[in-house]
Amino acid sequence: MGKLTKTDMQKAFKWTALFYRFCGELLWRGYFIKSLRKNISILSAQYIADINVVKSN
Repeated sequence: MGKLTKTDMQKAFKWTALFYRFCGELLWRGYFIKSLRKNISILSAQYIADINVVKSN
C-alpha cells in the first residue's frame, strides 16, 4: 500500500457512504415490508373475526 492521497480518501469515503446507504435502505425496506406483512396479517385476522361475529349473529 502506498501513501493515501486526498483523492483516495475521498473515493474510499464515497464508496463507504454509498455502501452504508445501500445497506440502510435494504434494512429499512426489510423492516417496512416485515411490519407491513405483520399489519396485514393482523388486519386480516380482525377481518375474519368480524365476519365470524356477523355470521354467528
